[in-house]
Amino acid sequence: MTYEEKYNYLVENDIATDDEIDLVVKINGYTEEQLDNILFVRTGYRSFESYIYYECDEEELWNEEKDEEDFDEEGYNLFWN
Repeated sequence: MTYEEKYNYLVENDIATDDEIDLVVKINGYTEEQLDNILFVRTGYRSFESYIYYECDEEELWNEEKDEEDFDEEGYNLFWN
C-alpha cells in the first residue's frame, strides 16, 4: 500500500481522524512507518495486511457473497471453488 492508500484507509475505516494523523506526521515525519504506528496504537496490528485479513469479513476480502445453503450444519463449505 502507498502512503496515500494507508492514510485514506485509516480515515475511511474510522481508525484515526485527519487531524490525528496530521498531528503525528507533523511531529514524526511523513512516512509510511508513522501510519503503521498509528494503526498499531489504535488496533494492535503491526501491518495493514494483518488488520485487513483478521478484521474484515469474508465479503470484504473476496468481494463475493456465499449462500448459507453452501454450508453444512457445522459451517463447513459443501462446495469447492
